[in-house]
Amino acid sequence: ARESNIPIEGVALISYGTTAGSFIKGLFEESVERAGVSRDKIVMNEIYSAKAEDLRPVALKAKAAGAKIVMFGGGVEHAILWSKACFGLDYYPLVFNTWSHGAGSIETWQGLGDKLAGMTIGRPGWLTLSLAPPRFPYKPFQNWRGRFLKWAKQKELGIEEIEMYHP
Repeated sequence: ARESNIPIEGVALISYGTTAGSFIKGLFEESVERAGVSRDKIVMNEIYSAKAEDLRPVALKAKAAGAKIVMFGGGVEHAILWSKACFGLDYYPLVFNTWSHGAGSIETWQGLGDKLAGMTIGRPGWLTLSLAPPRFPYKPFQNWRGRFLKWAKQKELGIEEIEMYHP
């Protein structure tokens, strides 16, 4: 966000209600604080049910709270529900997805279908730490990979290639 001059305000921390989800919720809080974001910038800190079949109430709450940046945790099924909820509410915050099989997975793209996936997880502003191997023709990853390598070169980080592994 800082590299792109995006104001870091209206942060929502959203994760699903499992042991891992609760652990990640704590990591979200710690990561945001370590990044220099004061607690008053966090407008929502929510754990949703891992069995949720509709995330519109969560997305609506984030939108109403003024969340402009969302750190979202969940699996493929949750990423699909979140994408559909945001699309239905015409709500497109900057999203960081942090699960290895979440929004950045090929399964999520396929579950949404090309059109909806392109309008949600494939749009600019959705960043993910999910795994997607370079050998797959997965457009969001390929786009991110190109931007990241260009940025790494500008910063002289010495990163010339990215190897990703799919479990």
